[in-house]
Amino acid sequence: MIRPEVDTVLRNAFQMANLGNHAYFTLEHVLLAIVMDETGKELLDAVGADVDALKAELDSFYTKVEPRKSG
Repeated sequence: MIRPEVDTVLRNAFQMANLGNHAYFTLEHVLLAIVMDETGKELLDAVGADVDALKAELDSFYTKVEPRKSG
């Protein structure tokens, strides 16, 4: 059984991939969901991550993601 917080992050990550019409569900989706989650942000801050820079890198990454093919 996984913690409810982890379940929420994974569901949000999957939803981002789906709404973005991305061909694949990747670890980058999970990382972005962590960055967008308040507890996730706090955790990343606590280990010295630059959350704003990380989010900017992920946003840049998503401009290059292959869209899902229709059909």
